[in-house]
Order: sequence, then C-alpha cells, then structure tokens
Amino acid sequence: MEYTIYNKNTGTIIKTVSCSPNQIEIQYDDSIEEHIEGTFDKVTQKIINEKAVSKDINDINIYKYNEIKDEYPIINKSLTDVELDTLIDEFFYGQVDVEEWKLNNYSVLRKKFYPDIFEYLDAKVKINSKDNIIKEEGNLQLKKYYDDCNLIKGKYKKTT
Repeated sequence: MEYTIYNKNTGTIIKTVSCSPNQIEIQYDDSIEEHIEGTFDKVTQKIINEKAVSKDINDINIYKYNEIKDEYPIINKSLTDVELDTLIDEFFYGQVDVEEWKLNNYSVLRKKFYPDIFEYLDAKVKINSKDNIIKEEGNLQLKKYYDDCNLIKGKYKKTT
C-alpha cells in the first residue's frame, strides 16, 4: 500500500512510503507525525483534517524557495540591472529582498561581472613589447581593465 506521512501540526507532507498496512506505524514518529492512505505531492499539497488539500501559491513558493535557498542563479554577464533583479527575484520565487541578496552576495556578482582576465594578461604582454605603439596600447588596455574592475567594485560593494 501507498501512504503519505505528514506533520500533525502543520499538515506538511514529509514523505510517501510503500509498505504493508501492518508496517506503516514503524515508518514515522507518531508523536509528531501521522499517515494517510495514498500518495500526495509535498510541493503542491498539504494534509488538513486527514484530507489532502491544495496549497496556495505563497506556500508553494516558500516550499520551492527552501529547496534552493543555498544555491545561486545562473547569471549571464550581459544582463541589464533590471534583468538581473528579475532573475534573482524569480529564481528565489519572490522570497528574498533582491537588494539585500545582492549586498550579501557581492563576491558572486563581482566574479560574474569582472572583465575577462585575458584582457589583463594581454595588456601585460603588450606592455612588455619592444614596439612603443603596442606598449601604449597595452597601457591603455590595462587602464581600461582596472577602470572596468573598479566600476564593478563600485556597483557591487563589499559589505562590512
């Protein structure tokens, strides 16, 4: 038989199990949990008065957020500020303050938005050229690299 184990107090579905009726009692802690016959979806349902009911969208989003809260969204460095904010908000199902998340994760954002390290290395090679024109190109390229890095540092400030 199929059973769903849930928290007695909250109705939160903990797991589903398949076992014989005489073994269901050993599948959970009956001081805080209960069972109901059948399988139900812990993402979209909860158990109220021994019946499965649909969760509202906020409860679903809270559940989904708790599943991914320690992960990071995949950030494309070509995103605009608005697109980045939207990505963060949608990734965390509207459960985080986007500005606070950006402050707490400044190092993740800096790593994504810093210019390519190749630009730095290429500039250093040019600076060591015997050709003065190439040297000057290297100096300008290095200055641009530093300026771009400082722009990102200013945009995603380190928290104290």
